Amino acid sequence: MSARCMRGAAAALLVFAIAAPAGPAEAQDGTLEGEATAEVAVEPADGGGRGSTVRVDRPHEGSRPVALEALFGAFWYGPGMVVGARVDLPLVKNGFVPTLNNAVFLTLGFDLYWARYIDADSLVRERGFGFGVPVALHWEFYFTDALSAFAEVGVNAYFPPSFVSGGDDLVDDAGGWVIAGVGGRWKFADWGALTVRLGTPHTSASLTFFL
Repeated sequence: MSARCMRGAAAALLVFAIAAPAGPAEAQDGTLEGEATAEVAVEPADGGGRGSTVRVDRPHEGSRPVALEALFGAFWYGPGMVVGARVDLPLVKNGFVPTLNNAVFLTLGFDLYWARYIDADSLVRERGFGFGVPVALHWEFYFTDALSAFAEVGVNAYFPPSFVSGGDDLVDDAGGWVIAGVGGRWKFADWGALTVRLGTPHTSASLTFFL
């Protein structure tokens, strides 16, 4: 009778072990399968939120920063070299096209040229220092958080080397008075960017600081 009871109890334990639900499986890295699933579920779908928040078809809201530039480049009217500075003052925070991400700035600056000129006495081409005071309208379009492009048009009050030396030398190139060009800007940090301009009176690269 006792042996029969023991066999019945063993059979009951075997059935219970087979019918009991299995516990969570342990992954090869030591984590439970349920935990791994939970970790995957909470991972951001956009790759951690690293995508750009700026798009050209999304109008800007809020203010625009003032930009200061230190530039170096090639002056076409000489030809010669140029170093200078710019300040971009925001005029229209969301540009002339209300459906796009664009802005308009008033650009003021000062340029120092090493330029060619014609001596009034000998009519020989010489080189010396001159300077310019540019005033331009700067229209910029923003494509991503980091990349933008712009166009500029304006006037450059050009003072040739003869003005600096106090002589009566002839102005060699009147084109130095015209500002017209395009450019691009790569914003590598909240405080700064690299800017490139192609046009007249010079082509240049600059380090830009945002205030």
